[in-house]
Formats: sequence, structure tokens, C-alpha cells
Amino acid sequence: MARHLPPPGMETISSQVKEEYDANYKDGVLAAVKDGTDKWGLMGTDGKWLMAPAYKSLSYAGKGVFLTEGKRGTAYVDKQDAPVVWPEKEAASVHFFKDQGRYGIQDKNGNIVVAPTYKAVLADFSEGLAFVKDDKGEKVAIDESGRVQFAAPYDVILPYHHGLAEYQRRVSHFNWGGFLAGALIGSSMHSVYYDDEVTPLTYDGVKRGYLDRVGNIVIDSKNDAVYPMTEFGTFVRNKGKLGFVNRKGQYLIAPGNYTLDDGLLDDVDGFVSLKDKENGKWGVFSMVDGAQVVDFAYDGVQFLGSQRLLLTKGIKICSSIRKQGPLLRNSRPV
Repeated sequence: MARHLPPPGMETISSQVKEEYDANYKDGVLAAVKDGTDKWGLMGTDGKWLMAPAYKSLSYAGKGVFLTEGKRGTAYVDKQDAPVVWPEKEAASVHFFKDQGRYGIQDKNGNIVVAPTYKAVLADFSEGLAFVKDDKGEKVAIDESGRVQFAAPYDVILPYHHGLAEYQRRVSHFNWGGFLAGALIGSSMHSVYYDDEVTPLTYDGVKRGYLDRVGNIVIDSKNDAVYPMTEFGTFVRNKGKLGFVNRKGQYLIAPGNYTLDDGLLDDVDGFVSLKDKENGKWGVFSMVDGAQVVDFAYDGVQFLGSQRLLLTKGIKICSSIRKQGPLLRNSRPV
């Protein structure tokens, strides 16, 4: 595995993410763990519970803060399950304001940069760009001075993240993609990439694609399925085959007879578990160079962080692992 790690300074990999994981490990946090009651908690590096399993979902939000979902809704807590307030992200240098039904742009001091002429704001400023519907009803990308950068004639479009913007399209006939496109705006937020969340990789039915910063389509929404983006790239399913493309739309894992159902992502070191549909076994691929680092020979794969893997094979081995505690049954690094 060590031969397939992201190279130092790889521009598409956020060094902050790895620093966060390393900081958690040094702080005694090993993994988010699901026990036999199907609830999530936190396990320490000493093998003891830091946070007893009590939540429907538990994910890392950054800076030592965890996002939980339980009977009382969602809440931010620290590693000892104490409530905390998640700090606001740094605001953009400009923002939209509304006056008499139209939108304009103001700077931080309230000075008007662009008078209220836009009919709608489609996606707020992120990485210096936003998407609006102009006074003629055209959907366009603009910079912070209001200059039009390119046309964006898409049904739904989301803010930029690390140089890519997700766009979505509705389909003409009734299916999950068309029916849910509006309701699933921001659905990627807690599904692998945005806000440094780590969860199983699942396809949510949205017909999505991705644009670069000059409006070029790098991944087309016309594929059968395009998964939410990660810092390494995303999975694309087309004509029954599943493959992985980098953030430039180039295939790293060639399309094959794989499935991502219940697969997991190690977003620190860039590994993903895939199941071979033919033999029903799990293997592991690198999302950095596309190499297969673990053969399709295992009944289960769990990522435990810092290049640590748990591979299960056969009922007998699974039973012995369970005796060591719930950490080895269903876990993910944090």
C-alpha cells in the first residue's frame, strides 16, 4: 500500500485532511465504530470506548468536532460526547443582497459592487465564482466583480469545491434522478467529500456531472451514474460497468464488473474497497494511481487509518475477530 500513497504536495489532496486524521490519532481517537445494535460510537487508540455507541450516524466534521444524528436530531460534539459549537467558515470577500426582488453584490463593508440586477442566485460565491440568473434570464457564472465568465445552462448547480462545480440535470421521464433532483441539492455534503465527511460511498440517483473553473465539462451527467466527488476523483457507472476517474475526468480504475454497494473510502491515503460481482469478494484499489492493492479474495474490508486494514475471510476468522471487540466489526477512521 505504501507504494500507492499520494505523493507529497499532490495538488488535489488537501494536506489539512491528513493533518486532521493524524491529530485525532495523537489525541487518542482511533475510529468511528458501529456495534451490534447498529449504533455508532467512538473507539480510542487503547481499544476502549471514548463515546459509547448511541447514534444513528457519526462522522468527522474537522477540528476535533464530530457530527452526530440521534433521537434528538443532529448535534456537534467532541470526542467525549460533550456538545460543542462548530465554528463558521470564513466568509467570501463579497456577498449577495436582495432589493426589490433582484440580487446584487456587496463587499464586506456594505459597498455595492454590482447593483441589484440578477433574477436569481443559483450558487453562492465559492473560490471566487458564483452562479446566477442574469437580467435576461440566462444562467451564467460570474466572478466577484460581476463579470460573466461562462454560460451555465443547467437545471441545478452547486458551489465550487477544489476547482470543480457539480451540476445536475432533470430527466424528462419519471425516475429517481428526475424526481429527486431538486430535493437533493447539496446531497453530496455528507457523502464523502464536502466538509471532509467520511461515509460509505453510495449513489443517490442524481444525474450529476462536474465543471472546471472555465466551464468545461470534465465529467458528463449523461453517464448512467456519477457518484459524489472526492478529493481524488469519483466513480462513474456506464453501460453496466463501474470505473473511477480522477478530477480531470481521466480513468484510473478501468470500467469493470464491480459494485460499490457497502463499499468504504479511505480519504486520507486514497484507497477504496470494491466488490467483484462475479465472485462476491472484496478487494482494495488505490484512487491515486488506480492500482489494485488487495485481490478480490475477502468477505469484508475495513479501513482503520494510517495504512491499517482489517480483512475478513470466512466465518471462522470473523468469529475470532468479534471476540476482540466491536472495533473490528464495522468501523471507519476519523
